[in-house]
Amino acid sequence: MLRAQSGLGILERLGAASRPVALEGDWEAPRSRELRACLDPCAIPYRFIAAESAEGHELLRRAGCGVDRLPVVVPFDGRPWSSRPRPNWWGYSASRPQPAGRLYDVAVVGVGPAGLSAALSAASEGLRTVAIERKAFGGQAGTSSRIRNYPGFPRSIGGRRVASGAHHQARLFGVEPVHAEVTGLRSEGRERVVLLRNGSVAVARAVVIATGVSYRRLGVRAVEAMVGAGVFYGTALTEAPALRGEDAVVVAAGNSAGQAAVHLSGFARRVTLVARGESLEESMSAYLVDELRSLENVTVRLRTQVVDAAGDGRLERVTLEVAGSGAGRRSRPPPSSS
Repeated sequence: MLRAQSGLGILERLGAASRPVALEGDWEAPRSRELRACLDPCAIPYRFIAAESAEGHELLRRAGCGVDRLPVVVPFDGRPWSSRPRPNWWGYSASRPQPAGRLYDVAVVGVGPAGLSAALSAASEGLRTVAIERKAFGGQAGTSSRIRNYPGFPRSIGGRRVASGAHHQARLFGVEPVHAEVTGLRSEGRERVVLLRNGSVAVARAVVIATGVSYRRLGVRAVEAMVGAGVFYGTALTEAPALRGEDAVVVAAGNSAGQAAVHLSGFARRVTLVARGESLEESMSAYLVDELRSLENVTVRLRTQVVDAAGDGRLERVTLEVAGSGAGRRSRPPPSSS
């Protein structure tokens, strides 16, 4: 019999799974969103199943739990996670919540393309290597829907494929992936001690810091109040299926924003890309600019910013202001802003 796991405890134990799981529940429920926000960064492959569907009812029956347990995470391979002894959890997972208690040759902080490359290079030379990431393995590239200028893939490659492939390759070389947040670094003689928020440490002879970038928040109070309820940062891949026939607003003008807008255009009725600059060419690759211009359901608004948002418990509209105009323009209804 399948055993379902509700809440986030399963993710804390697994860190990241190498086999797919089913996530069942209500897509809009806060707990479902919370679980999706953990599954994606941890590189856990999953498929969402609506609780009210026939497949959902059958999955709950097989898992032996009721709707009161929703949302639940169920492994597709049928192996009952909850009955496994502790050592076997790590045989199933792809990362740990804390480093092993040993001395490493190299500790890599930040596992985007640069960090992964450093970890792979170190491990391939036989160095004991730990790679620590607090968000998505593969970094910002791992959350991109499609990358067309990645070396070796002339027809483009999905960011998740880049991340999962590099993650798997790193493990084959012996890199120990850890999903945790680094809070500090100190020296102890010739060794370096990386401090983690969960109280554990990684001790290494050398540390490579490749922390990359962080998403800039809009800083609009009404927008920030709706994060998770129509407003999302960097989750276009996750939220896109829920936007079929809806309107979406993407705020930013870099490559990630362009890729998000292109990806969302395949689901949403209309996508509005909002940028404060004078042109997209200032910060976006030419191939993406050309692709955006070719999409009939994508509108680009330059010299524009979001100044307000409103909705009854969920984002329903945003106010856009053109630089120098002093007047806002409303776009209705954008259920997602990223």
